Amino acid sequence: MGIVLNRPMGQTLGAVDGAFAQSELAKIPLFSGGPVQPDRLVICGIGLLNDGEGLRLHFGLEPHAAESLMREQGDEMEVRAFVGYSGWTAGQLENELKHDTWAVSQIPSDLFEFGQDESLWKGVISRVSPEWKLLAGEPDHPEFN
Repeated sequence: MGIVLNRPMGQTLGAVDGAFAQSELAKIPLFSGGPVQPDRLVICGIGLLNDGEGLRLHFGLEPHAAESLMREQGDEMEVRAFVGYSGWTAGQLENELKHDTWAVSQIPSDLFEFGQDESLWKGVISRVSPEWKLLAGEPDHPEFN
């Protein structure tokens, strides 16, 4: 189970669900988290570990827990809401990794300095290798190059 980090929906929790309109979560951005259960809301807290060498993820938070996390962690933790999630069957992800279907990267210490859109993917994938950096800079439509 995972979530897509860079597909903003251009809305906030408070704008799409009146239950959040007067809460501390009202201004939390809403993202498309993946194609599985698109009617499910997943609230996550995402932050870098103090050494910058890892990611701290609080996945599937209840609203009151997300509010507490926001108060306690402040700027060190970004809370986002996702509609749907990504999922794989048993062994599927391992098989895809074995066949190099995924480009795997370290978590950059400046992860949250990227935009919350396609620039996040381009910024991270560009650091995997020179080949990926070249591909990330390719136009969507090469004929417009």
